[in-house]
Amino acid sequence: MKNLIIGLIFLLGTQIILSQNFKGRVVNSLNKPIAYSNVTAQYVDNNALIKGTITDDEGRFSLLINAEKPFYITISFIGYKAWVSPNFYTTGQNLGIIILKEDKTELEEVFVTANKELIIRKGDKILMNLGSNILTKGKNLTEILKYAPNVWVDQSSNEINLKGVSAIILINGKKTNMSRESLMNYLNTLSEKELKSIEIISNPSARYDAEGQGGIINIITKTSNTKGVSGSVNSMLNFSKLLSYGTSLQLNSKITKKLSLNSYLYYQQNEYRTDENRVETISLPKTIYEYEKIDSTKSIDRLANFDLQYDFSDNDQVILQYRIFDKDFNRSQNNDLIITDDQAIQSNGLYANLGKNNSSAFGINYNKTIDSLGQNLKTIFDYYTSENSSDNDYLNLFFDSNTALINSNTRRSSALSSFNIISSQIDYQKPITNKQNLEVGAKYGYVKSQSNSIFENLINGIYIRDENFSNKFDYDEQIIALYSSFAAENIFDSKLNLQIGFRGEYTKGNGEILATEFTLNKNYFDVFPSLFISKPLKDKSSIGFSISRRINRPNYRLFNPTIFYLTDFTSQVGNPDLNPSYTNALELNYNSSNLNLQLYFNDIKGEPREILTQLSDTELQYQWRNIEKTSIYGISLSYNRKLTNWWTFFASSSWYGKKYISTFEDAVENIETSKGTIQTRIATAFKLPSQITTEISFQYNGPETYGQFESGENYAFYIDLSKKITNSLSFYLQIVDPFDRLRYQFTNTQQRIQTIQNRNNFSRALNFSIRYDFSKGNKTKNVKYNRSSQNAKNRST
Repeated sequence: MKNLIIGLIFLLGTQIILSQNFKGRVVNSLNKPIAYSNVTAQYVDNNALIKGTITDDEGRFSLLINAEKPFYITISFIGYKAWVSPNFYTTGQNLGIIILKEDKTELEEVFVTANKELIIRKGDKILMNLGSNILTKGKNLTEILKYAPNVWVDQSSNEINLKGVSAIILINGKKTNMSRESLMNYLNTLSEKELKSIEIISNPSARYDAEGQGGIINIITKTSNTKGVSGSVNSMLNFSKLLSYGTSLQLNSKITKKLSLNSYLYYQQNEYRTDENRVETISLPKTIYEYEKIDSTKSIDRLANFDLQYDFSDNDQVILQYRIFDKDFNRSQNNDLIITDDQAIQSNGLYANLGKNNSSAFGINYNKTIDSLGQNLKTIFDYYTSENSSDNDYLNLFFDSNTALINSNTRRSSALSSFNIISSQIDYQKPITNKQNLEVGAKYGYVKSQSNSIFENLINGIYIRDENFSNKFDYDEQIIALYSSFAAENIFDSKLNLQIGFRGEYTKGNGEILATEFTLNKNYFDVFPSLFISKPLKDKSSIGFSISRRINRPNYRLFNPTIFYLTDFTSQVGNPDLNPSYTNALELNYNSSNLNLQLYFNDIKGEPREILTQLSDTELQYQWRNIEKTSIYGISLSYNRKLTNWWTFFASSSWYGKKYISTFEDAVENIETSKGTIQTRIATAFKLPSQITTEISFQYNGPETYGQFESGENYAFYIDLSKKITNSLSFYLQIVDPFDRLRYQFTNTQQRIQTIQNRNNFSRALNFSIRYDFSKGNKTKNVKYNRSSQNAKNRST
């Protein structure tokens, strides 16, 4: 590999000696970059074209010219007067900032309405453009993600998966720190008008945190360049057995030429119910547990996000970010349990849970553009803090076979946990040539986790602390990372693109329970290489190959060895011996404007899975443990096509298999299981008269294995309708699962313990939203251009 890189640098360096390098940055009169403007070099004597290029998203360009006689450079873009350079002879140079002036003879606004490709491949990621695509029109972000290649969205379980594994969600490159449920609620409030694009990074390179197993989805939102205020109000209503509703407000404020403020606020009140029945059969001694549970939850989510940006100059920018999130919830359960054994006991349990989650985050980003070729420096500092509190009351009544009360158990508990996370990062990017790029960076992260649980039993009318289950567990962790990434295009004149990277991460963790003198120490260093090779083909298609290594660190709460009782006979316990897992990922892909094909294989060592163990004749316990070997392999295909001006079709299907192998030294049965499954989504959208758009879609989830457990199949239909009432007012209506088929079933594959669990999340629903867009300010003439080429925190939730 060392010889390969040296050879690449030598070959491309030779080309530079023979050529003249002209570079610069193109902006408008407001110092805003003009992306995709045309840059051409022509001979003076006959105006013959020598070479041409276009500017990137930041307006930058670099043009290598090998000319034998005088030439000049022209830069042009629709709506602006062309810029023409003086004549050049032999020496390349930096042309600096080039300002294009508006053409007064053009229209007040120019719209370029070329069809925008929904999906394109860009480097090591797939870019999903939104624009005016009929498939994304009027939808919220959760619905839009269903059209993303290789992505699978299950709103009932709050899961967003890539290649069959849970994905990391970023908003503008940053983690949200929310629980899966709160994150899904937040994504439901973002509409396509707030979004610029979505990046799907199924096999992340060394430039990203090594944390994760299922890849990264980065949501990029829009900003406003118009002086004044613009924004939207979006109100949502959901009825699914119970009623939920919410409102969001987005404001983009261009205060001065250099200062802007982007704000996002939302309030959401949710009420939902889950019905569950579960049968657990123990073979020796023969005992059957039959559970019926009704779980009702009310929650209120509040979020405020502010981004303040100041441009010191066109090349220096600082962004201050502040976000505060607040959640209150009230949960109640009614549990009925029948135990069929020698005594035939029946139990009724009541459980009440009041909880609160408060979190806030503050960040400073500084971006420094060093030159017009793309050399830049970025520094990031983030501080995140959260506090979770929970108060619980339990009442269990036990009856004999004649329904006579034989015993009762009343207890209560309170839990308080907090997280403080500090991270700082520096990234440096240096283009070696216009075809080569070097990136290096470093990151430091520190996490302080504290949890305090108190359990009390009611004895003779007085609550007495239960020392067996009360505990205070503290855990802190530091991660130091260094990375380097080198990219080259058109190597060996074969249009082959290469990106290679290395990342090293050192992890040091310490935990303790003072009451029991329990201590926990985690210290390890790992290297995570990555390699990406791609080749453009005809008709804007490409093929690619990638390989990488990643780590998946356990959630902090899973280390806590305290026992938590789900019922008087079933408990959960943490595992201080839980270790991180490692994934070696291999991927082959083909991408075109309409078709995306991916083949992949993940070899995982030490994946954590929840294991059910029989502790005694009458007691069962769940605990997360490391599985020795997991293999995930599959193929994913997505296809979208605009059949007519009013009819668009989309289909995606993936087949993947999972294989688990593990042996245990205690009473747990060894695991050796494998199963393949298929997931399919088909959607067709129509433009109707009166600016109405409708869509009908179908989604199928096949049975799947999770090591010791398997899930059953389910499917659902969706009907969507959107209507633009005025230029500012529109509404969106969705009918989810009208035939009520989105049910969930889980079974245990052990021989000694057999489990059958059925769950109804009442997914059949009616969703309605109405949106109002507004703007007030000094509009400037501009070009609206539909472009055709446009870790620690998750573990705390």
